[in-house]
Amino acid sequence: MIDYDDKFAVEVLDAIKDALSTKFGSDVTEVVLFNFRRTTGLETDSIIRKPQIFENSLDEMFGAYSKLVKKFIIKEIENRFQIRREDNSTGRSTSIQAVIREAWRVRRQS
Repeated sequence: MIDYDDKFAVEVLDAIKDALSTKFGSDVTEVVLFNFRRTTGLETDSIIRKPQIFENSLDEMFGAYSKLVKKFIIKEIENRFQIRREDNSTGRSTSIQAVIREAWRVRRQS
């Protein structure tokens, strides 16, 4: 597990919250984060260190629509950290975990 610094963690969580709020509103954002805490027993700040658990929580909550929710989150993180991906046909990361790792790599290089 990568040891992200606190400032980076806050920036990623802000990007996740902004992505959810922009697309679904602040009430849905709060429900998503509450559901994550309730179903996993983890605090919201654990999302950055355990993104796969967060992704699983989104899968359980949104079912087939979770891919769309994840796409919005991934796009916001990529935009926030100015990540330009060319490794797949859509130009986007395939998971929240992958985009967080890429954002960390970009941050450390700057």
